[in-house]
Amino acid sequence: SRAGFRAMLVIAHRGASSLAPENSMEAFERAVALGADGIELDARCTSDGAAVVLHDDSLKRTTGAKLKVSKSTLAQLRGAKLANGEAIPLLRDVVERFAARTRLVIELKSLSAKREAERLAASNPARIIILSSFDGTDLATVKSARKAFLWDKRGSPVAKALELGCSEVHVRISRLDVGMVREARSAGLAVLAWGLDGTGDLRKAAELGLDGVITDVVSEAKEFFVRHPASSQK
Repeated sequence: SRAGFRAMLVIAHRGASSLAPENSMEAFERAVALGADGIELDARCTSDGAAVVLHDDSLKRTTGAKLKVSKSTLAQLRGAKLANGEAIPLLRDVVERFAARTRLVIELKSLSAKREAERLAASNPARIIILSSFDGTDLATVKSARKAFLWDKRGSPVAKALELGCSEVHVRISRLDVGMVREARSAGLAVLAWGLDGTGDLRKAAELGLDGVITDVVSEAKEFFVRHPASSQK
């Protein structure tokens, strides 16, 4: 980094989700091609214990199918197709295909998904695989992987993140301020923002000197941070 500035990680939210169906292999491939520093994705489990990559429990929004992941077997889900014709990815297939190419941030949507995600992280110790959740109960049981505490409340996530053994906090951009960033940094926590909406939020991230952003618009974010590097003075 240039003196007085820090590198800003640009993590693709559900892949390059402005260019391809969210949480699809195509979206993840596009994110890597665009030079994203990582991919954020969601993991939840089927009724027969298969960890799949999907944000909602319901398949309605992303596939049109009237199924719920938690109440369906993997075989039932395989018939549902994303808008580009892909099947819903298995978590293990995403890790196998991308862990050696970029960092992965896996948001845990269920305790059963946590078990598979932790196993995959443990079996890829040389890769950067971070498990994230809003649920401290889920994160407390993760013992062999890097963890990030997700936050979208008033107040500070720092004390809880430390209690849970996290190395990062991922905070909605509107909740972030200089005081929180300084508190997190003094505790040795990396700070990443999500929920960004437009240039104003990118500017705020740069001014706060964050470690990274989780965004739908990878190219725009990377171009912005080239023109407006993140301050390292916070």
